[in-house]
Amino acid sequence: MRYVAPGDHVVTCVSMACGSCRQCLRGRSHLCAHEGLVRGPGREPRLSRDGATVHQYFELSCYAEQMLVHEKAVVKITKELPLEKAALLGCSVVTGVGAAQNTAKVGPGDTVAVVGCGGIGLNAIQGARLAGAERIIAVDRLRGKLSSSRPSSARPTRSTRAPPIPSPRSSG
Repeated sequence: MRYVAPGDHVVTCVSMACGSCRQCLRGRSHLCAHEGLVRGPGREPRLSRDGATVHQYFELSCYAEQMLVHEKAVVKITKELPLEKAALLGCSVVTGVGAAQNTAKVGPGDTVAVVGCGGIGLNAIQGARLAGAERIIAVDRLRGKLSSSRPSSARPTRSTRAPPIPSPRSSG
């Protein structure tokens, strides 16, 4: 390892990229070939317990107290940032902002509706605002989550109150 050292604070990231394949060099790291980052078919497992292979989703160990990951799967952060807050960076910020800017391709002046105001939804709102969206509508069934969207720059908000679904036993 050259980038991080024991004791450094890091955030793991599912969007690890080798930085040297054709796609990475073209600025398309989301299409990375992961050369040298993941074990190929038939290679010895990195982790095992009692002789059985332990699999990792996207080569990460989410919800683990300790992790064995490739150096390219971490981003070093300042030690002043509390780890419980930094954990949001590895998932909800990347997913929400990425959804607004890369998937939906929100642009200046756009009107955007974000359905769900949890961690990812709030960051989709932030991503839309950063991309220049003029009007952002937050939609959520839970008033508490909906109200948390206001400081995140969503202007008008709507609460969806779906009618209760009748029980099959009560009809007929």
